[in-house]
Amino acid sequence: MEKQSNIILPYVSVSQDNIGDNEEIFEIWRASVSPYFECYPVSNFVENLQQSFTQINSGKFLFSEITMAAQQYTRSHKTHKDFSEADHILLETFESGYNCTRNGDSHFIENGGISAINLSQPVEAVCSENAKASIFVLPRQWLLENIPRLAVATGPIFERHSIHERLFKDFISSIKKQLLTAGAQESSVISDSLIAMLDVLCLKSDFDVSESIDDNIKSSIKKYINENIGNLSLTADTICNQFFMSRSTLYRLFKEDGGVTSIIREYRLAACFKALHDPINAKSSVAEIALKCGIPNSNYLSSQFRDRYDLTPRQIRERQREAEWSDKYRIPADKKTDYIISNMVNWARYLT
Repeated sequence: MEKQSNIILPYVSVSQDNIGDNEEIFEIWRASVSPYFECYPVSNFVENLQQSFTQINSGKFLFSEITMAAQQYTRSHKTHKDFSEADHILLETFESGYNCTRNGDSHFIENGGISAINLSQPVEAVCSENAKASIFVLPRQWLLENIPRLAVATGPIFERHSIHERLFKDFISSIKKQLLTAGAQESSVISDSLIAMLDVLCLKSDFDVSESIDDNIKSSIKKYINENIGNLSLTADTICNQFFMSRSTLYRLFKEDGGVTSIIREYRLAACFKALHDPINAKSSVAEIALKCGIPNSNYLSSQFRDRYDLTPRQIRERQREAEWSDKYRIPADKKTDYIISNMVNWARYLT
């Protein structure tokens, strides 16, 4: 984010220019986002890692721009209980890298679209190295008053590459530019514009009825795929039998997603990706993990991983940190660090 020194609204900013050490930057990050998630790195910090994060408090919402290390983050029932006031909706878009996410019953990959993360539900996710994202933190009550449907959303909120998504991405660029110089009165206009834009683009109540029915069926099928990901017999035919539909109907439903076979493959790869980072699977071989995720051929898994993540499963294992990270934050003790963490924690807890 440019021209940070000219920002009028309350903001914090951390980068290698003002901190320098990657491990310290990550520790400040994980302490600052503790009301939302518990975060742990999933590999050693590489030399070319360019970590940074900036957050601006507009008054009505928070806007963040981050580039961070590969990490695993979770929001458990305990996190929600400890920080129940940080019960927000996150709207995220990854400009580079990707994020494999399970939010409640939804399972999706964030790799360029616009997704909602609902903090009232458990979250398990793993993001790639040097993933760059723009994130809106939207208070639930504000959404309930203006766009109730968004207050309970999880996963992608626009069709991928649709005009809705393209317009909202352009709008994000405009908001970023305006937040750099906006004062308190102008930020109110920005907040009103954001809520109006979201309402117009994807959350109006006059969607075509057949489109709504299709969306519900697709959600049910995706949930079924996720719940049966380890079943080797999971195919388009088994889904057709389960949901009493023809192959042509199934094809039509998932045509824009590349077909249901593509969805099954993506879900299995994402499940393997997360399983390889889970310490509980440390003694399991790559082949055993692949089989649990419905992929009986480890060579096939390796080639698919290389195409999808630019890494083989073995390379992911090699990058895994040997030591577990402590729950105690190892952060530099200085006033600047205290200012950053206390501001981000308080903004998360008291945003209304």
